Amino acid sequence: MSDKEEIIIEEVEEGQEGQENNINNNININEDHNSGRKRKKNLFKPSQIKLTASAMKDLEDTKNLTVNPFENLSPPAGIYEIIKMVVLGLTLLPIRLLLFIILLFFSFICAKIAISGLSKEDLKKPLEENRRKWLKPIKYFSRIILFVFGFYYIPIKGKIVTSAEAPIVTPNHISIFDALFFTAYLTPSYVAKSDVIKIPIIGSIFKSLQPVLVDRNDPNSREHCKMEIQERGESAGEWNQLVLFPEGTTTNGKALISFKYGAFRPGVPVQPVVLKYPFVNLDVSFTAGGLNTFLKALCQFANYCEAEFLEPYVPNENERNNPSLYASNVRKLMAKKLNVIVTEHSFEDVKLNVLAKKRKLAGTGLLEYNKLKKHLGSFSLGDLKWQLQQFSQFDKNNNGFLSYTEFISALNLPDNEAVRETFNLLDADQSGSIDFREFIAGKAAISSTISNQEAIELAFNSFDLNQDGIIDREEAIHVLSVNDLSPNPSMLFDSIDRENEDSITFDEFISFMKKYPEYLSVMNYLKLRSSQNILSLDNDKDEKKTN
Repeated sequence: MSDKEEIIIEEVEEGQEGQENNINNNININEDHNSGRKRKKNLFKPSQIKLTASAMKDLEDTKNLTVNPFENLSPPAGIYEIIKMVVLGLTLLPIRLLLFIILLFFSFICAKIAISGLSKEDLKKPLEENRRKWLKPIKYFSRIILFVFGFYYIPIKGKIVTSAEAPIVTPNHISIFDALFFTAYLTPSYVAKSDVIKIPIIGSIFKSLQPVLVDRNDPNSREHCKMEIQERGESAGEWNQLVLFPEGTTTNGKALISFKYGAFRPGVPVQPVVLKYPFVNLDVSFTAGGLNTFLKALCQFANYCEAEFLEPYVPNENERNNPSLYASNVRKLMAKKLNVIVTEHSFEDVKLNVLAKKRKLAGTGLLEYNKLKKHLGSFSLGDLKWQLQQFSQFDKNNNGFLSYTEFISALNLPDNEAVRETFNLLDADQSGSIDFREFIAGKAAISSTISNQEAIELAFNSFDLNQDGIIDREEAIHVLSVNDLSPNPSMLFDSIDRENEDSITFDEFISFMKKYPEYLSVMNYLKLRSSQNILSLDNDKDEKKTN
């Protein structure tokens, strides 16, 4: 196998004569002597299902990562901060909101004038100069709004270049104030969801900036979006600059997470911009609820922002042909300027982290998804969300780890060799407990190795004793009891989602095994052990006959 493959599978029967590759699809766990002679090549002990060195290293790296880019870093509010928030919330906040609404209304009037009489097709072309001049007041109003919000002085380093020099701007993304900042200093276009232009007043302002819109309900929208970004990138200054936040979500600025490639696919020069929001009492990063942070920011005497416009980054030929390399090199440059680390977190981590917080397992959902996804097989984001919910239910003490006791209790498994080996497989670092990263990586390893159609059919047939195509309650309880697969067989049977109360169809069995490949691992091991025992008995008989 190549070093890129996720799972290293060691052969079970090296050097053993008489090994056969065929699978007997109608074999029960307690196999007869003839089928026992047919050793299955796809039967593995859990200890023989291993993660690659690359997967082990990535798991270790993510566990050792101490930076959480999605954590709001505001210190706990003391008495002074609480009193200040109350007083300013009753006095300064209403004034700021009133001024914001007035300035927003003036911006709305300018925006409507700028695009009045234009059709959707007209808006797909750069605005004429006599219309663009109406966007300049929006620029000034945006800066006044920032002033009203407490950003009285914003130090700016570097030179702001023209669209002809760098048609795309690639800043890090921290807060909603980022958009106000760039509108105040660049009056650019943005890439945004199509729903934004439906927001009253704000939608019209946004529309006048001629954004590139992504419609999540349109399967062709992303491709159209790529083409439009490409077109604007190659327009030689005809369009205003396009601001693309390559991280795709907001962070607290303590790391640069994975960059998406949209800004880099056109292969044109970009101008990186690094933003910082120094603070004492309030971290304005939108990582702890947008509206809550926004209102708190308006209850501060002052807020702070710093920006540095870096020199345009002109890609070389390799970078033009490889958006991933281009994005990586720009990210390294920006991280160096910010003096922060780079991580492989992504928007998927945001979604998982939100779910983890709801489940009181803060930090558990931070996988560095882009780093681990190559080790997670076919697991989708939906699968990971479901697995996180299961993990939180299994973790009774909410400490972010599963002990062996919690593992067997949650899955209704007995304490035996097969179960211990399966637990040890999931416990990649052999610490005696499993975190969520190990939990899903181990499950993916089991699924990739033995959770195939053939293996599931074998398992199903092990329970379907009368071979009628369904597993009834009596069959399941009998097989579970005889083979020591569960201390409470009836409870395990009832935990399977099914339409009929007293039977399980093959499709229902497949669905259950794909969600809980641990059971397949245990059954697989018991099949192997049974096969080995039968083969050993037959060999003893053959030796006696020979003697």
